[in-house]
Amino acid sequence: MARMHTFGASRPLRYAGAWSEERRPGAAAPMSAQQQREAGSVQGRRDVVCVVGHVTRDVVAIAGRAARTQTGGTAYYAAATLKALGTDVIVVTRLAPADEAELLAELRSFGVAVRVGPRSSPS
Repeated sequence: MARMHTFGASRPLRYAGAWSEERRPGAAAPMSAQQQREAGSVQGRRDVVCVVGHVTRDVVAIAGRAARTQTGGTAYYAAATLKALGTDVIVVTRLAPADEAELLAELRSFGVAVRVGPRSSPS
């Protein structure tokens, strides 16, 4: 039996397919990961998600340990997650020139394209 959820709706929503053993008659089977990647392609081109936002230097302070820094920010985490899911991603952000190499190295190593505008203050 399919799961039933209301989510505040006036009538229950019924999910079938990948979330249950039951599917609607004539419904297509769930796509494999390879089929999902290929479905994003039109005549050899893939869709690209553009993430616009901050890439920051986060300070991680845990009691009893030395503070450390790491790359963070909403654009960083969104792009890293999308890339891990197989999506082509481009990040548009602003950084101080002195911070660019350090903060964007990991994103670039993931294969994420990055466009940077200048910023005078530290990131």
